[in-house]
Amino acid sequence: HTYTRGQWSSEPISVSPPQTPLRVVTSRSHLSQETLDYVDSLGVPVQLIKAGSASKFCMIAEGRADLYPRLSPINEWDIAAGHAVLEGAGGQVETDHGFISYGQRVSLRLMSLIARSQTLKP
Repeated sequence: HTYTRGQWSSEPISVSPPQTPLRVVTSRSHLSQETLDYVDSLGVPVQLIKAGSASKFCMIAEGRADLYPRLSPINEWDIAAGHAVLEGAGGQVETDHGFISYGQRVSLRLMSLIARSQTLKP
């Protein structure tokens, strides 16, 4: 948002086509060997970007990153807002069971997820 002469204006954000190297956001405090192995398995040059929890989704939504693999458990409430922002910008979030339906399971803990720009192939 920008504020000029008493008026607020905003510009929509949207995901961008994947870059080379692929910009992969990872956790500053939860970077696991499993995540590093996943990134290596992509078979493309990558740039790791360490970021805080919700900001990883926003970085993809803004077009500043391409992929966020979270391969360790996380609670639904920790990702819901970032998920909404990313989908609103054209990206997507999936788990190993497909797309997320919030509050539909006994446990509100997800075992893993992949957030990506929609243009990035799984």
